[in-house]
Amino acid sequence: MSNLLVFLALWQGTIFLKKSDLDIIVDFSEPIGMFKFLELRDYLCNALNINVDLTTPRALKSAIRLNVEKDVIYV
Repeated sequence: MSNLLVFLALWQGTIFLKKSDLDIIVDFSEPIGMFKFLELRDYLCNALNINVDLTTPRALKSAIRLNVEKDVIYV
């Protein structure tokens, strides 16, 4: 994994919205395959005890890319 970004749709200022999901963008240095990708998503859901939407930078639609880029936190 080369980058892990958290998209702040979940946060409003410092108030955590418990009914939201956590949007995570992950960039891999090499392909990991669909099953490993789904295993990672399931692991994050269980570890964080919240629904996780996991995606890659290439999967972001251009219509939302600018909004996402201004609100991400690099982890």
